[in-house]
Amino acid sequence: MDEFLLVAIIEIILGVVLVIWTVFAEKRRSCLFSGVIIAVLGITIFAVQYLTPDYTENFIIFTVGAVICSIAVNFIVITYSCNERVSATMIDYGFKRYKAHIISSPIFTYRYNGTLYKENAAQSFSGRYVLKHYKEGETYTVYLNKKHPDFFKVTRRIHMFEGIMFLIGFAIMLLSFICE
Repeated sequence: MDEFLLVAIIEIILGVVLVIWTVFAEKRRSCLFSGVIIAVLGITIFAVQYLTPDYTENFIIFTVGAVICSIAVNFIVITYSCNERVSATMIDYGFKRYKAHIISSPIFTYRYNGTLYKENAAQSFSGRYVLKHYKEGETYTVYLNKKHPDFFKVTRRIHMFEGIMFLIGFAIMLLSFICE
């Protein structure tokens, strides 16, 4: 058996198993997203090796668009899955330095179903934004995922970046059908 075919089959099986495990074990959506990406990569390896050159180029373009779309959809699904409103107290800014930028993932403490949580927000903001809009010791409304109460977002809106990312991915997928 060809080694590329073997790698493709293993990736497809691994991706499908990860997706099934995520659904039945009610794991975080990031596991579902990882399973889909692994399966798509396996299908891409198979397509690149075994399709004719004319179709291979279009399939690669389609796959790139599908991956970009799935990343955007993952962000949107995460936003909608965090729908339980809870009062939380910000206890730390959670600053991190990345090259010349300071990023903050604020740390909150809150109680849900009798359990006290102390977690970082699932979102990152610029340090300047957090200093302007949040104060240590203040209480804010956060939105958490009922199935995973340690996972929450500070805002529940879909950002323009996510919508643009989805549209770019969709446009790339359409481009694969137009290019001949």
